Amino acid sequence: MLLKIQLCFLLFGFLLRSQAQQQESTKYKWEILPKTHLVPLYTADSRAHRLSIQKPFDSRGYIGSMGGIFPLASLSNGKQKLQFSAASSVYTTLKRWTNRGQLENIDFFVDVFIDLELNK
Repeated sequence: MLLKIQLCFLLFGFLLRSQAQQQESTKYKWEILPKTHLVPLYTADSRAHRLSIQKPFDSRGYIGSMGGIFPLASLSNGKQKLQFSAASSVYTTLKRWTNRGQLENIDFFVDVFIDLELNK
């Protein structure tokens, strides 16, 4: 997975370099670990990684998750902005009995997002 991410960054950098050589008048600006998200996080966002707990009605257990979205790099040419973000979450399923509980399942999810700002 990490190799795929590195190859994606390498390919993107190569494409930007070749485009910059064709259009020397456009200046590109990189920002590593930007402080703000290009796409704001909304409460009803289904792709968001955050803290949650669920109680299924048909079992005596709980499903909990914890995660976050972290912007890694932003690229801007003055007109448009592109942002790379990494997100990860861990999901656990806990089964509950009268005096004790049992950890039934742990799932790890990692996503890589590429957001493009077309206009303001």
